[in-house]
Amino acid sequence: MCYNLVMHKIAVVIYGPPGSGKGTQANLLALSHGLIHFDSGRFIEFLLKDPRNAGDPVIDRQRALFEKGELCETEWVMDVIGRQTKKIVAADFGIVLSGSPRTFFEAFGDDKTKGILPLLQEAYGKEDVHVVFLRVEDKVSIERNSHRKLCTTCGTQLINNPELVNPFCPFCGGSLYTRVFDNEAKIVIRLEEFRKKTLPILEELPRRGIKLAEVNGELLPYLVHREIVEKSSV
Repeated sequence: MCYNLVMHKIAVVIYGPPGSGKGTQANLLALSHGLIHFDSGRFIEFLLKDPRNAGDPVIDRQRALFEKGELCETEWVMDVIGRQTKKIVAADFGIVLSGSPRTFFEAFGDDKTKGILPLLQEAYGKEDVHVVFLRVEDKVSIERNSHRKLCTTCGTQLINNPELVNPFCPFCGGSLYTRVFDNEAKIVIRLEEFRKKTLPILEELPRRGIKLAEVNGELLPYLVHREIVEKSSV
């Protein structure tokens, strides 16, 4: 890895359908540009699985949506993600978000509520907020997600590796698991959720003067990373 730490803070938002490699690319940018990767999906999953939240009716409602492959309620997500993003901003770090904000309201807000993108523009400056879209075909998304396992300890993802004999993470040795929505039927639901609720954000960006870098997410990760850096000028 060639480290090219930026001399000023930036914010990067990475979008893409399920299995497009958002988390992988966010980690690569965090390493190469000295950013904090806020994995909102994993953070939400942690909240939903935390035994301390057992019996909380709001959490129970979000968990039911999550396990069906649907997006959690916008207002709840907005509150959770907004508060954590503000903490990173206040700590004076650059940030990379993988897959969040996921809905139009989360992204842009309204007259009463500031969306995540305006919040980032205010904190980092409009020219230093970069949005990336990882383009992959549905069949690739389904193939990647239906063969994916994650480490229970470090979150490392193992995708489509039939030669893996030991059911342990090669990085930290932790046990592996398959997420409840990583099966073909639920991936199809998640793809439709992405098209219906997240794609409108990307369509709105040009009208708001926000540049979007579209990248081929089906390449090897290091090539995707290289294309992101070149096309978004981060």
